[in-house]
Amino acid sequence: MLIWHNKARTDPSSIVTELEIMLTRFGTGADAKKYSVPGKTTILTQEGAPAVQEAIDFFKAFTAIDAVKWDQLLAYAAEDLAVK
Repeated sequence: MLIWHNKARTDPSSIVTELEIMLTRFGTGADAKKYSVPGKTTILTQEGAPAVQEAIDFFKAFTAIDAVKWDQLLAYAAEDLAVK
């Protein structure tokens, strides 16, 4: 997850390319919430193609920023909160 997060932060245009490919796999009209990959099960999503388009628009306007670094102490704190 951290790798994807940092990819989005440091190279947003690479995310756009992947999202544009994803967008082509959604249906249109009444099927705009159906995501299909050839040879795989079709998935009915909650938000569908419009949400992917919104993400594309966001990342096209996004200016690259520094990557984040893993902090084990913060990970322990998050794990502790998740367990409660």
